[in-house]
Formats: sequence, structure tokens, C-alpha cells
Amino acid sequence: TSSENQSGIHLQVVEGEAEDPDYDTIVGECDIPIAPHPQGSPVIISIFYDNNGLIHVKVRDGADNKDLGEMEIKRTSNLTGEEVENKKFLVDKIDIE
Repeated sequence: TSSENQSGIHLQVVEGEAEDPDYDTIVGECDIPIAPHPQGSPVIISIFYDNNGLIHVKVRDGADNKDLGEMEIKRTSNLTGEEVENKKFLVDKIDIE
């Protein structure tokens, strides 16, 4: 956890390998409520793909191994029109010398 008495985790799963997350694509996100934890408490996040192309994300409390939540993401298409325009905008801002 990143703050004292943190009571939730906002989780984003992205597609891409850019150092700047603005160049990656968010394929899924969720808010997972947790019991208040002190800052620095461990949280274990596991992400895996299955044979059907689904992305499974599981979150566990690192202190007591309690299941904190799970989400399943099915990526059915490539970038939306809005995502394409956003990527074009970001690429146009790159200064190539």
C-alpha cells in the first residue's frame, strides 16, 4: 500500500511497454476495497492469460494471504477511434531530431 490506512486499490492493466504510461493502452481497470492497512503493507497482484485470450487479475493481501478481489478482462478489439486519435496526438508531440 502507498498511504497510511489505505482502504482501496485502483488497479489498471495496460498493454504496451513504453516507459511513459501515456503511450500504453489501458485494457482494464477496477477499484478493489481493502481493510485499512498501514503504509507499506504488501499486496500481491497476479496477472495471467488463459487459452481463450482472457486476462485474469487476482489481488491478495501479502500479510495474511486473504483474497482481495479478482477481475477478468476480455480484449475484443484493437484501439477505439478515440484511442487512435490520442496516440496520434502523443506521437505528434515527439520531437525527432
